[in-house]
Amino acid sequence: MYRFPQNLNFGIVICILVNQIHGSLKIVADCGKPADVGDSVLLTCSVYGTLAYGITWKRGDVLIATCFRDMKCKSEDPALYRVGVDVHPSNMQQVTLSNTTYSDLLSSFTCCDGLDCNDNSTCRLREKTWATTEADCGKRAILGQSTVLRCMLSSKIHNGIRWYRNQILIVQCDTQRNCKSLDDRFEVFKTHDAKNQQVIIKEVSTQDLHSQFTCVDNSLIPPSLPLDSTCRLTQLISAAEKTVLYHIIGMVLVGTVILFQL
Repeated sequence: MYRFPQNLNFGIVICILVNQIHGSLKIVADCGKPADVGDSVLLTCSVYGTLAYGITWKRGDVLIATCFRDMKCKSEDPALYRVGVDVHPSNMQQVTLSNTTYSDLLSSFTCCDGLDCNDNSTCRLREKTWATTEADCGKRAILGQSTVLRCMLSSKIHNGIRWYRNQILIVQCDTQRNCKSLDDRFEVFKTHDAKNQQVIIKEVSTQDLHSQFTCVDNSLIPPSLPLDSTCRLTQLISAAEKTVLYHIIGMVLVGTVILFQL
């Protein structure tokens, strides 16, 4: 059940109820351009609809700033988080992160209307030095046999690597390339090449052949998965399957010839 912030007048309560019923309020958090440690970052909260209470900004679960309905803002730590006074349009609230730390790059930032948040209310900072990834599902896979998935990185790992199967996490590796498989069907193979992360599918299933596999920086989570980091398995037809296939084709050809002769 939604809990109303204290000290709200009747008009604001009606506003909240209208937004709850019609889903008219949408809040989108944007953590700005990629940054390095020490950079200044502008956090933006875009509001689509009518605010019932005002914007609250959090770093993780910690409150860092509050922007009230009259557009006046208050920072919990002005040295770290700068907010303007009477400078924001009614549909936007902004906070400047003065000196980005490595911890900030691993944190999430959320803006909400009081206690009311949605799926788009949270964003993460992006590091300039992120390694770009390219997924390679290898040679043609054979049903019931093992195959290797490769994740090629453009540079050193900063945040670690995650492997997803159809946007479901299956393997997670830290910055030291220590990996943990979340599914016994997948085994991690540690290579000497720091830019090459490999995962072995112990026994390829029919579902695997219809799935997509993605390797990304640890900071990226679904649905924010780049297409160039995704690959699909290609099935190799075994000799026995080829024999059956050729037999079927032969029978079809023979049947076609007989029909023409009739």
